[in-house]
Amino acid sequence: MAIFLLFQFKNLYPDGGMTIVAERAWRHSYTVTSTSTSASGVMRTRTTIYTRDIAGEMMVLKTKADGTVAWISVLPKKQIHLIQGNYGTGISLIFRKYHTAFWPMFHSTGLFEKNNHLYIIFNDNPDNEDVLKPGDKVKEIDNMVKGDGFIVDCDLNTGAFKRYRLTDKKKDPTMIPRFGFTMEYTYIIPAMRASAYGKSKGELRFGTLKM
Repeated sequence: MAIFLLFQFKNLYPDGGMTIVAERAWRHSYTVTSTSTSASGVMRTRTTIYTRDIAGEMMVLKTKADGTVAWISVLPKKQIHLIQGNYGTGISLIFRKYHTAFWPMFHSTGLFEKNNHLYIIFNDNPDNEDVLKPGDKVKEIDNMVKGDGFIVDCDLNTGAFKRYRLTDKKKDPTMIPRFGFTMEYTYIIPAMRASAYGKSKGELRFGTLKM
C-alpha cells in the first residue's frame, strides 16, 4: 500500500496562497521459505520474513488564494529501510541497518523555507546527483552510510528544482535530516558517524546552514 504522508510544513503567503509538502511512503514485506532434509531424514523448514519501509518521492504543491493549484512539482527518490528478517523455528535474528526506535533516522528529509525558496535536505545515492523530475532514472539507496547528503532548492514561484551536494560519504558523517531544526537564521543538521549497520561510533556532530 502506498500513501502520502503530509508534513506539518505549510506556509501562507501574502497573496493568500499556500505550499504543501508531502512524502510518499509505503511498507513492503515478503517471505522466503526453504526446506532441507538432514542425513537422518529429518525435514526442516526455514522461513525468512523481510520487511522494508520505503521513503519515496517528494511532492511540493502551491495553491492560489482561491484554492486552485498553481503548480505541482515531484522530486523522485527511493530510500529503503530494512527493519528485520526473522528466521524460522526458534531462532530470530534482527538486522538493523538503522536504529528502528527512531525510524527513519538517516531517511526522509529536513525542510526549511527562506525568501520564497523551499530547501529539502536528505541522504541519497551519489549517482542521483542529476535527478530532478519524474522520468529521471533513480537509483535506490538502502544504506544511508554509503550515501551523500544533498540539498534541493525549490523555487516557490515556479516549482523548479536545483540540486546541490552537501556532504561526501568518504569524509563526512551521515546526516540525520529528519531531526534538523531552525534557530534564528540558521538551520542546524545533526549527523553521526555510523558503521555499515547503523551502529553509532559515538561521533554525533552538527552542521549549520546560514539562511
